[in-house]
Amino acid sequence: MHGMRTGIIGLTLLLSLTACVSGGQAKTSAAMTDAPAPGDLNQSAGMLSLNPVPLYGMPELSLGAEWQSGNDPLLQLCDLRKRQLDADKPLVLYLDGEHEILTLQRSDAVAGASCGYFVTTPDQLDRIASRQTVMLRVYFAGQTVEQRISGTMSDYFSRPKMLGPQQRLKRFVDALQDLNLSSALVDG
Repeated sequence: MHGMRTGIIGLTLLLSLTACVSGGQAKTSAAMTDAPAPGDLNQSAGMLSLNPVPLYGMPELSLGAEWQSGNDPLLQLCDLRKRQLDADKPLVLYLDGEHEILTLQRSDAVAGASCGYFVTTPDQLDRIASRQTVMLRVYFAGQTVEQRISGTMSDYFSRPKMLGPQQRLKRFVDALQDLNLSSALVDG
């Protein structure tokens, strides 16, 4: 008992000393605060975007989305390995046994990754975000990759479901609906 009390007192003193030395404030580097966080929503006049979120089983692939006023939303698929998408092939999504086919609109490089933007609708994004089992098939030049978007119970131990690609995509869909609703109220 005496040893545990001594340990607790020692830990308390160490934490107090650390707080005094650092001025009682947590320190973060500029690089940590400037980097866009996966899953963050960014909104500006007439534009909404979702920073890409890594897939559970293949973190080099990540999903994001963007929307500009007057256009359909785009599903963003980024690859950290910088593989080039086969522009002649679609992105195929399997949603609880059904499939959706999205066409590539454009490709570019974003934050060290090769990204493709696929034309979609808010309803398609909502289905991707809400279905139980969601998989994708993407065609790179000379390679086909199939991967889960939805997580499994074991995936949720490493990263909670609320931080996964489907839940973040759901936040994007909800924000897009809010923007469209407020725009309709202002215009109407």
